[in-house]
Amino acid sequence: MENEIIVEGIITSSINKEFEGDDEYTEFQLTYDFEYNEILYSGKSNFIINTIHIAYAHAGLLYGFPKAEFTVKDVFNVLKKGTKIKVYFLQNDPDTSFPEFDEIIYVAAKF
Repeated sequence: MENEIIVEGIITSSINKEFEGDDEYTEFQLTYDFEYNEILYSGKSNFIINTIHIAYAHAGLLYGFPKAEFTVKDVFNVLKKGTKIKVYFLQNDPDTSFPEFDEIIYVAAKF
């Protein structure tokens, strides 16, 4: 994308909890910081992952999916406080940012 900026960021807060009403899912509430032009910005990202399906996929028991090479613990580890991430934003709008997490998060989201 034209005028897109990519910088390094860091997860500064990571809260995960059972999704209300369905214990198969974990809700992640993340806050991250990044710096651009010597100004510190913060962003938030909230999403839900079916952690039970990750466990099944790791055991090779999730129908229609190949055996996952990562575990539920791996997912939690790449989303913990202190993890470095990439942050994307348009040059003229660093207040609207988009984090990029480790690839396993995008694979896990498909389960």
